[in-house]
Amino acid sequence: VRTKRKRNAPGASAPGVFVSMYCHTKLQSAACRAAPNQFSAGRTEQIEGDFGIIRSVSSSVRFLTIASSSRGNAHAIDADGHLLLIDCGVAPSAVSAGLSLLGRRIEDAEAVLVTHTHTDHVAGLWSLLRKIETKVFGPQSLAGDVANYGGEFNQVSSGGFALNGFVCSAFKLPHDCEPTFGYRVEIGGKIITVATDLGEWTDEVLANVEGSDVLVWEANHDKDMLWGGRYPERLKRRIAGAKGHLSNGQAAEGIEALDRLPARLLLGHLSRENNTEGRVLDAFEERHLDKHMEISVCDPYDCGTVIEL
Repeated sequence: VRTKRKRNAPGASAPGVFVSMYCHTKLQSAACRAAPNQFSAGRTEQIEGDFGIIRSVSSSVRFLTIASSSRGNAHAIDADGHLLLIDCGVAPSAVSAGLSLLGRRIEDAEAVLVTHTHTDHVAGLWSLLRKIETKVFGPQSLAGDVANYGGEFNQVSSGGFALNGFVCSAFKLPHDCEPTFGYRVEIGGKIITVATDLGEWTDEVLANVEGSDVLVWEANHDKDMLWGGRYPERLKRRIAGAKGHLSNGQAAEGIEALDRLPARLLLGHLSRENNTEGRVLDAFEERHLDKHMEISVCDPYDCGTVIEL
């Protein structure tokens, strides 16, 4: 039995009551093809890291969820002229359409951080590597295929590494694909964390996600919809198991247990068959979490909108 830790009062930077739908822009819509927003580069301070320069100060950090669902996942961080992808589970055409919202091209991607090797996180990676030269960071099991497609592979284990302007930390998630990582990325004094595909939250997971400026957190299924749905019994048990996916209730309990809440919470990796936006938000509103942070839901069908930090 886990004892819930006391949560500190939210900081002054935390938004007030705000619940919204995060993702509303069609990947191939006119908005995705529109001219990019312009932004100015900010002042940076530099120190050397294992894989390049760590920039500790930056005035331009932007985040975009390109896709987040059981059918495909990809995220982008654009900061100080550097572009980092987290997962590539959708086609390069979808990644390109999303990146156009940042005014970036797919060729600008300097690296891809892969959380794990399930298809919905790597399906587009091989086509991506045919199109561009980039670094891939992830589980050792990817090494051979990345090399075959001409990519540069770097093995990830739990811990930190520097990549150009990004300071990255990988941490283990309990999932039925070993290993599965969450990533905490810091740049310009801002912290962006992605933690989806976990059957339960642990002290290690909470320690790595708390205090984020943006946290992408799994809310995969509604328990009633899952157990009353059409999935085979074996698949239902897998999804609901300790190495499956978080339910809406589990997701809310995990956030409630944090000592330091995120400023912005994006609830993602929704099942198209076993969840709805309304059921996700209900789980968080029941605990009054919407009064302490900005909570949004990633549409499982569409690309997101750009978050400026």
